[in-house]
Amino acid sequence: MEFTLESTGTGTTLTMVESGFAQLPDAGEHKVAQQFLAALARDWDGPPAALRDQLR
Repeated sequence: MEFTLESTGTGTTLTMVESGFAQLPDAGEHKVAQQFLAALARDWDGPPAALRDQLR
């Protein structure tokens, strides 16, 4: 995972880039990517909210 923080006029933009999926076998890449996205959607308020609180 690569995280980039960019200052904007009204706050900060967090960009997250996952590049490890491409290194998985074809069948595994799709399954792992789906699991990752499902977990991220389910827990979206956790880590980003904690990061936001730390940066304030």
